Amino acid sequence: MSDPRIVRFLDPHPGLAGCTVRLPAAVKLAADALDGRTLPLSQGVIALAKSAEGLPGDWTFDVKDDCVLMFEGRTSDQDAVRAGRQPQGPVNCWRVIRFEFKVKE
Repeated sequence: MSDPRIVRFLDPHPGLAGCTVRLPAAVKLAADALDGRTLPLSQGVIALAKSAEGLPGDWTFDVKDDCVLMFEGRTSDQDAVRAGRQPQGPVNCWRVIRFEFKVKE
């Protein structure tokens, strides 16, 4: 991902509230570390993606509206969910952290 826009990260996922599947602890720690920080959007997404390296399964991160989302499941099924189609297998999705765009002063 290459998005140089400057954002402030806020409201990280609480970790387990309302989840059938918990957010992985390493990703939760990375989201908490971003909370309140102002930096390029792509830099934050890369930090989150690095936190998921080594986890079993297929993990991807995406930006939608004002949120960074994390998907877990087969890549083809993740693509189906993003396109609004029914996946063939299970896909989990978490809103990892929100952000707001910073206006240059």
